[in-house]
Amino acid sequence: MTHTRPLLIHIFLLLAVSAYSQNVDSLITAFDHQRGKAAVGTAERFFDFLADEDFSDGRIMIHPGSGADSVRALTWYWAAE
Repeated sequence: MTHTRPLLIHIFLLLAVSAYSQNVDSLITAFDHQRGKAAVGTAERFFDFLADEDFSDGRIMIHPGSGADSVRALTWYWAAE
């Protein structure tokens, strides 16, 4: 039993990381194929996900009127983290 517990913990951690990766991958894939308001909406969902997972110190905000290049740069920066 003593060897089973660490193995189970390891498996559960791998599953949690895998689920996290799938969420991030699906959001970034969608973002990569979008433009305009759709891309901004997906980027905001991605930033909300990061905040909900305590990955960032707070909410990452896209300021109204931000250019498409700025939104893409900010999103790809955080995706690379």
